[in-house]
Amino acid sequence: MSDAIVKGIRGPEGSGKSVGCFMDMFKYAGAQLPYRGKRSTHWTVVRSTYPELLTTSLRTFEEWFGSKIVRITRQPPVEAEVMIDLPDKTILDMKMLFLSLDVPNDVKKLKSLETTGAFLNEASEMGRWILTRMLGRIARWPPKRWNVPIVWSGILMDTNSCEDDHWWYKYAEEKTPEGWKFFDQPASLIKFQSDKQVSAYEKAQQYVADHQYLPDDFLRIVEDMFGNQYVGNPECENYKGQQLGINYWLNTISGRPLKEINTLVMNEYGPTGDDMPVYPEYQDGLHCAKEILKPMQGIGITLGFDFGNMPACTFAQISPRGQKVFFDEMYVEKHGSMGIRQLSREHIVPYLLDNFLPWLIKGLICGYGDPAGTQRAQTDEKTCYQILRECPITNPTGGTSDFKANGKLLADPSYFAKIREQALKGYVSLGDIGVESLPACSNNAAEPRKDAIKKLLIMKIDGDPAFLLSPKCQLLRKGMRGKYRYKRVQVGGNDERYVNQPVKDLYSHICESAEYNCMAASYFAYDSTEESEHIKQAKLDALDTPSRSASMEYAAIVDKISQEQEAMEVWF
Repeated sequence: MSDAIVKGIRGPEGSGKSVGCFMDMFKYAGAQLPYRGKRSTHWTVVRSTYPELLTTSLRTFEEWFGSKIVRITRQPPVEAEVMIDLPDKTILDMKMLFLSLDVPNDVKKLKSLETTGAFLNEASEMGRWILTRMLGRIARWPPKRWNVPIVWSGILMDTNSCEDDHWWYKYAEEKTPEGWKFFDQPASLIKFQSDKQVSAYEKAQQYVADHQYLPDDFLRIVEDMFGNQYVGNPECENYKGQQLGINYWLNTISGRPLKEINTLVMNEYGPTGDDMPVYPEYQDGLHCAKEILKPMQGIGITLGFDFGNMPACTFAQISPRGQKVFFDEMYVEKHGSMGIRQLSREHIVPYLLDNFLPWLIKGLICGYGDPAGTQRAQTDEKTCYQILRECPITNPTGGTSDFKANGKLLADPSYFAKIREQALKGYVSLGDIGVESLPACSNNAAEPRKDAIKKLLIMKIDGDPAFLLSPKCQLLRKGMRGKYRYKRVQVGGNDERYVNQPVKDLYSHICESAEYNCMAASYFAYDSTEESEHIKQAKLDALDTPSRSASMEYAAIVDKISQEQEAMEVWF
């Protein structure tokens, strides 16, 4: 066992995590050096709410220590004491304090607390402040005046899997502080998913045939609502401690939401909570590539824009086979810290110049976004599209800009060097480098936007998903996994009700930029007849620019993308 100062264990529900932490405390209590015949330790058990403290943490403690408890109070503060006569004639004296800590104001409960160690039960439901404040309360019992060394002091934590932007994930998976240790239990079940060669059912059947030496319960196949197949995992911990054995977990699969299966049974990081994902069709193992995707040479790139006080941009392509591939993203994290002008000029333009010069020269990059970007700002009366399309370097006097010509100018090395130097100072716009930006649709109706992605999520191309994103798109990936969501309405009864619009936050902006990106490329995802000429004309009319010229440029770009696709070899 580890003696790290902070020890955390993450595992499925029913895997014995809480009992293991209580037993760890008991082990250290028995190992503590005696003072006047007593091995004295003080422990603090923390849960986020008082009802949960009584019905879970305290109940587990009573179940396992039972007759050894000599004193217990059930009114706040909840205290208990365990005393055991040991063979060496010493007495194990283990005092327990049970606290509920939910909001930062509860920190006063920790003042002057003297404890040997602490147990944060279901730590992912707590704020990080509880962990950091508790670090200053441990190692204070036994007191120094007794002149008895403390055998171990620290913090124990347990949790089910949480979201990958939680503080637990950051400590456990990204940067673990020195002297801390995190443990992961195996999944309770083994999951089989279909691919383009073999179905999930066939995989499960083959597994059963190959593992006939296992008990029958472990070879029972159960299917979830998405067609995935499950059998018992022989490495599952605590299945002997459950009345139903491995069936305890198998019986929970049918009819259960996939996010609950992933986090509570498979022990995978992912979305939690009662909110409903905007895209329940998204399956991370299917729709997210295993490795970072690189842009396809010679294939047009679409930029999807969402505006407002937290603008976002997604970068995508359509593969020769018709897959919508998202390979990068840019966004503003803090509300109001950067507008679309600053994001585009200081970040997107330099990025495109440094990485996508051949595309710019050939006119193979287009921008599409929220039709609300045609509304004028109250400050300078410019629309978002005017900001993206303006050409302060190539056409400082205004008027109609030749985006195609601006891109071709970048083929001159001396001109490129000049533009790049100006771009690093934030002086160059997307229009200056030949990128034209248009509304993705004539109105901002939610359903067509959502449908543009939903169609791709459920579509297969030769067995592969029609929607694919790179692991580099971390924020978009989190949004698709459930952070882009409908908030559940807290009402009584059995009905599950949700607000009509997704929660507006960082994840909604990046996901909506992806929606516009997919809508703009609808001629790849849908029949070409779906977007008629009069709708295209309506988009252009909203821009305050000569529509005929822009329409010709747009058509030329589409033609060039199509020509490049026909010439490309199959990428996937």
